[in-house]
Amino acid sequence: MGWSWVLACWCALVLVCSSEDNRSLPGMLQREASFDIEDFLQREITQYPDTDFTPGVRPMAGPRSVGESYPSVLFPPGRPSHKNLQAICLHSSHRPRYPSYSLPRNGGGHFRRRAEAVNRVESWYSACCHGNGKQQVQEVTLCCVTQAWEQTLSTFCTEESGVKTRHHHCCQKEGGARLSCFHRENPDPTYLPTTPIPEPGFTFNPNTCH
Repeated sequence: MGWSWVLACWCALVLVCSSEDNRSLPGMLQREASFDIEDFLQREITQYPDTDFTPGVRPMAGPRSVGESYPSVLFPPGRPSHKNLQAICLHSSHRPRYPSYSLPRNGGGHFRRRAEAVNRVESWYSACCHGNGKQQVQEVTLCCVTQAWEQTLSTFCTEESGVKTRHHHCCQKEGGARLSCFHRENPDPTYLPTTPIPEPGFTFNPNTCH
């Protein structure tokens, strides 16, 4: 009986305390919070790394790879003709080529295909021009370089169609319309040299070598 009386008294005490706490809770929740705004504004701001917001200075975003620049490719080549045939053969070594190390390693597939097309047609031009210079073979040479030009563009369009990216718009045409489209867009129809020609006055004499 004694233990039952003690337990009853303890439960009653807990209920009374709980009731007092609940009555004081609304006042605590509605109590106005205040702080000194002047003191807050005058506090020193700790600046952490990569958060420099100085006007004119871009925030540092951490290390990242620098984008590769794409070379300027003289594409497409112009249509060979009687007017530019001599320049095609004479200035072959003074027009640009695009070795693989000069092309972007990642991305830029359309630049690579254009550069390879220029390398290809210049190589075929050199084969056509070998032994040129006589009047009677100029027509044959012109026929050869014209075929080289046409086949180069055909190969280029075949390579373009093998990728899922946007194709050169001239490749969407066929036959003569495609060739005329490329010819209208060529940046160097004259085939004149784009690199300096060596100064005249030096002739190599192999007899002086020992």
